[in-house]
This record gives sequence, C-alpha cells and structure tokens, in this order.
Amino acid sequence: MPLDDRDYMRSPSPSFGDRVRAVTAFQWLFGLNIAVFVLQWGLKLFWVRDALTGEALYPMGGVSVDALTRGELWTPFTYMFVHGSLGHIILNMFMFWFAGKRVQQLYGQQNLLIIYVLSGLVGAALEMAICAYVLDTTAVSLIGASASVMGLLLAYAVAMPEEELTLLLFFIIPVRMRLWTLAKAVLIMNSVMGGMALFHVLPGWLSGGGGAVAYFAHIGGAVAGWYYARSLGY
Repeated sequence: MPLDDRDYMRSPSPSFGDRVRAVTAFQWLFGLNIAVFVLQWGLKLFWVRDALTGEALYPMGGVSVDALTRGELWTPFTYMFVHGSLGHIILNMFMFWFAGKRVQQLYGQQNLLIIYVLSGLVGAALEMAICAYVLDTTAVSLIGASASVMGLLLAYAVAMPEEELTLLLFFIIPVRMRLWTLAKAVLIMNSVMGGMALFHVLPGWLSGGGGAVAYFAHIGGAVAGWYYARSLGY
C-alpha cells in the first residue's frame, strides 16, 4: 500500500472554521454585495413596499438625510452593498475586482476593509450635504458601492502610480495609460459632471439611464481613499 493511502499519512481535512478563516476580506465584501443583490432582486426580499397595494417601490438599505432623521442609523453602512439594477452592480463589481484585489495585496486585508467603509461613509456624507445645502432636498436616497470603489481605485493609484494599463476606448481602440492618469481622469470627469448636474445642464444620457448619479459621493470616496493611502506613508 502506498504511504499516501495510509490513514496516519493523510493530512487532516480543514474544518468549517478553517474554511471560514481562509476567506479573505476581498471575498467577503464581494460576496456580500452579490448576496444582497440576489436577495433583493432575485428573491424580492427587503424592499420598501406601498402600504396599500404592497407593490415593491425600491430596495431597502439606502441612506438619506430623511432616513437618518427617522433613526435608521445603519443605512450609512448598508447603502454601500445595495444596488439599483443589474448594470449597476456589474459595473461596481468589475471595478471592485480590478482595484480591490490589488489594494488587498498592497495594503492588507484590514486596510482594504477600512478604505472600503471609510470611502463609503465620506462619499455618502458629501453627497447628502450637497443635496441638503445646495439642492435643498433631504429625501434623495443613495445606494451602491461606487464611493467605496472610487476610494479603492485612488488608494491603488497612490501606491502604484506608474503601473500601465491597456484600456479599450469605445470598447474598440486599445489605449495605454498610467494608473495615476486614469485615477485623475475619473476624478476630474466626476467633478465636471457633478458641477454640470448642480447647474442642471447635464445631458440626460449622462444621468445614469434616467436615475441620478451620485457624482459627489464618488468624489468624496476618492478623496477619502487618497487621503488614507497617503496617511500610510505612500
């Protein structure tokens, strides 16, 4: 009998606890985003419904000034895992896969979690402040991981500014670009479109298919990720 077939030579199978501990922070965050989307859009659970008809209006977990004044203090954390459509989550998870894995490798799991949550919180705070004090509305509900993802992108760019990427312009033309150039371009684009949205001159096709895009949440998240990465010495 070969040695590997003998019971005393076999490595013990990992326990359930070992498997759980082996899951990385990136995998937990990615899986949580997918799980929430499946629960809300696949199984139609956790939706705000019309009191009379029971019709599903919008997914629960979004953050707004009104939600906070109602005592829903968990929403600044839950909103960053809630998405409004299939296209919304695909775009965010594509960017999270791109930036999140590298941030975990460069900064470690703990810092990945901190950047994700911190960027989401700062992005939500800036978006709600703009809505309340400039647009004079407190009812706009914010959802999505975009602010968190922007923070991760900037943190990645701070650590590896010279890394070159090949992007497909219009999904056809390959373009070589430094990571720091890409990060600055995305931040400038959000700043310009956010300013246009404030003055109501933003074309409809840039407003997210009819829904408002939280440009200032993106900016706040990006600045938070940049600042945190700089605070670590990069």
